[in-house]
Amino acid sequence: MAIHERVWERPDAGYDRPPGALVAPPSRPYGTYGLLATMGATFVLQLVVSLYAGGLHDRIFPIRPDWWTVPWTLVTSTFSHGGVVHILFNGLVLYFFGPHLERLLGTRPFVLLFLLAGALTGVLQVLIQPGLALGASGAINMVFGALVVLMPKAKLLLYGVIPIRFWVAAVAFALLDVFGFLGYGQGGIGNVAHLSGLALGLFVGYRLKKGLEERGLRLSY
Repeated sequence: MAIHERVWERPDAGYDRPPGALVAPPSRPYGTYGLLATMGATFVLQLVVSLYAGGLHDRIFPIRPDWWTVPWTLVTSTFSHGGVVHILFNGLVLYFFGPHLERLLGTRPFVLLFLLAGALTGVLQVLIQPGLALGASGAINMVFGALVVLMPKAKLLLYGVIPIRFWVAAVAFALLDVFGFLGYGQGGIGNVAHLSGLALGLFVGYRLKKGLEERGLRLSY
């Protein structure tokens, strides 16, 4: 799963002018790396708490319908995961896609937006489909949704092999979540978090793209 690096450049920029300088992206996507490290550390903490104080796990990590009684779960639920496969999948998606949005937003705005998306999608998930919820999927879908608007025709490699355009992948994933929400898919999946994260990402991508275009910049890919 990967895409080539994208850069914003002025339409009249010459080929001898480094387009990256127009956006001044960070040399390294430290925000993405920090989020990944926090996810890993939180997962280890989950394992320790489950082993030695299992009764505390559901009070510390997952978000629930009465989240305001445990407000810290607005953050901890985003970094917590339900198993090795869960965190590996989310981690891989964030690793490949996060840096592209971070370089356009900047590290601090990217991290803040990621946390906001995680909290918002988590709350919507437990209010619409009551129960416990955890995972970064809502926030990661926000990242993906923003990139769909910014580079809809760009291709990603599904499972590292199958080339598929961003917009096609977005429609396919959204349909799977709609079917899941209607009861036709596998249970235990945060369909509401996925869909709300994607919708938020589409809005973020639209606003970002419009703002950059107003500055005379365009995305080249």
